[in-house]
Amino acid sequence: MVSAHNPYPPIFSWLCSTNNIPADKQTAAAAAMRRFVSQAREHFWQPMGKQMPYHDGFFRAAYLLAYFPYYIEPVYHALAADKLQFAERPDGVMKAAFFGGGPAPEALGLAAYLRDHAPHISAIQGTVFDREQGWGKVHRELLPILAPQYLRESGRLTLEHKPCDVVNCMGSSCSCDSVLQDTDFVVSQNFLTEIYANRDKAFHTFRTIIEKSRCKAMVFVENAYNDIFRFMGELAGWLHSQGLTRNRPVPTTHCIRPRITIPQALLENLFIGEGLLWPKRNVKFHRMILFIKR
Repeated sequence: MVSAHNPYPPIFSWLCSTNNIPADKQTAAAAAMRRFVSQAREHFWQPMGKQMPYHDGFFRAAYLLAYFPYYIEPVYHALAADKLQFAERPDGVMKAAFFGGGPAPEALGLAAYLRDHAPHISAIQGTVFDREQGWGKVHRELLPILAPQYLRESGRLTLEHKPCDVVNCMGSSCSCDSVLQDTDFVVSQNFLTEIYANRDKAFHTFRTIIEKSRCKAMVFVENAYNDIFRFMGELAGWLHSQGLTRNRPVPTTHCIRPRITIPQALLENLFIGEGLLWPKRNVKFHRMILFIKR
């Protein structure tokens, strides 16, 4: 089970610091974010496949408050469900790639899993592949602040952001190749939702990722859309038919209640329980792990 964790205070503090909001103005800032959190949630209630305005700084800030904390734990539960084990590494460093990672909350979930179940891995060197360059600041500044909650003592998490259009560049040689060739483990969280509309291209993207990397396992975590559940099964079947995986996994659906606490100040001024400003409690998601034939 994931230990209780408390990402909200450092996230809100970092947002205030980044925007030069003094302490005596932070209550008003939380109230001012109601509009942007409501707008973000309206976007996520739209039909799947709609492009999200991640280029907008207010939208990214709203995402960090409304969704980021809840997307930390799913990858932990996805790995724990299969009791996934990781081999010893001479230097104790895992090289991980996160696809469609956005602000990469799943990197923290992976760190927590390794802390609890793979103490021989002392560090994660991750690369986040996401087209939105604005997330790079989050990887450089916010995640190092949050990481100590999820790492064992003296553990390390470093992230590099690559603003790469993965689907369109994987078919040929690109700057991603050298990173993939040195990748031990792949995490795809809410990436299939972005690319599922073109199934053939999506299938070949993952074939290319497998062929270019040295990873032995890939974990998928996706929001609980029925279409994505079916797509996950189709992807697993196609990759297995191509001789790329050791088995043909069946996706499963899970519902968790993340072990986080929302600060009272945010409950009173932001998540006030009106309209779309309800405090999120449960996270429902699909999970699947592919074991790569090497």
